[in-house]
Amino acid sequence: MGLREINAARTATMIVDAAMKLFFEHGYDATTMEQIAEASGVGTSTLYRYFPSKESVIVGFLGDPGLIADHVLDRPADESIEVALGHALVAFLVRASEDEEQGRRFSEIVETHPRPRARLLEWLQEVQDRLVAALAERTGSSANDVHVAAMAWMAIFVLQRISQAGPVREGWGVPEMAAAVMADLASAPVTTPVHHV
Repeated sequence: MGLREINAARTATMIVDAAMKLFFEHGYDATTMEQIAEASGVGTSTLYRYFPSKESVIVGFLGDPGLIADHVLDRPADESIEVALGHALVAFLVRASEDEEQGRRFSEIVETHPRPRARLLEWLQEVQDRLVAALAERTGSSANDVHVAAMAWMAIFVLQRISQAGPVREGWGVPEMAAAVMADLASAPVTTPVHHV
């Protein structure tokens, strides 16, 4: 990552942090984009360049939708695709859960406001699209391969399952929870639809 990308990532994080604090103090609906720009120390035009809407700011908490795909491509070449994907998911989940308070605020806003929730679904679709491309590249398959698409979809399922579940065992963190969900999925073949003509 070059200096420009590093600075851009820092600015985006600064904006999201300032916005999260405002959302907590004043409420999501009452907070304006102008207030977010002022609190984060950037101009309004800069804010809109990074985040075109308030709902995109809140989903910005999760980071770039290409992070999981990048992790998949960065894993050792001799690692199996399922292991590479599992490590990529855990790396993303660990990063997303670093700030528990912000994570709680994010979940509350998404659960109670339809527009951020809709933007989250769009973000997950972007994650899936980027993941399809990365998995196709890593396996030497076509991006149109149904198995690659299903693998990417299953990764999204794992993310959603973990976000909806509380700790399943006392003392477990995100890696243990993720490992448990993935182990459950791997314990038996996933049933797929069949239609005989």
